[in-house]
Amino acid sequence: MRDITGKLVLALLLMASPAQGREIAVPDGPHVSTLGRGRVTVSADRAFIELTANGRDQSAAMAKSSVEEMIDTFLRELTVLKIPAEDYGVGGLALDREMEYRNDTEVPVGFLAERKVTLTLKDTSKIESVLQAALKAGINQVHSVEFSLSNWGEVKQRARSLAVTDAKNKAQFLAEQFGGCLGDIYSIDTSSDVDDGVFSEIVVTARKAQATTRVPEYVPGRYDSGQ
Repeated sequence: MRDITGKLVLALLLMASPAQGREIAVPDGPHVSTLGRGRVTVSADRAFIELTANGRDQSAAMAKSSVEEMIDTFLRELTVLKIPAEDYGVGGLALDREMEYRNDTEVPVGFLAERKVTLTLKDTSKIESVLQAALKAGINQVHSVEFSLSNWGEVKQRARSLAVTDAKNKAQFLAEQFGGCLGDIYSIDTSSDVDDGVFSEIVVTARKAQATTRVPEYVPGRYDSGQ
């Protein structure tokens, strides 16, 4: 077996699995099929925060006024923290009458006013300062703090390159071990590499630093952007 027709199948697997139930045609002659994997580990450099300011009062006007005061105070704090105005947004006002049951009867107890605030932090070191500013303003609902990357495309391309190299090296090694050599590439399959805007291949996680062996010194309010 001096000449081996090389069939190189590249399935890019970062945090996804290859498509199931799909068969790839193979050549009639001798061939080698390999699966390449590429993995790139990077630190998150973006944080998305969603907060809600809410106010309750017997009067709808007072409930609304309470929320507006929280929002105004918080936005002033964001200016102090030098958060650009284009990196945050304030949602519309939601005003609802609150009811509760007393002796099987629904009774009005006041009004609830709410406004949401969403932020994109391009400096993850400011997360704690932003959250403290929100609490200082009276905003006590933090819905989420999520991390992401600004250079998804670059990271994915680096992972693809590593996957290609991995598949080629495996194929070359197998051919040499059997005393043969590789021919032309017969097929390349990247069916699991779906580029639809949903980053299922790259998973970014985050955690609040805890006093563990991985974080020997606990710092209150510190957030680790994860990888």
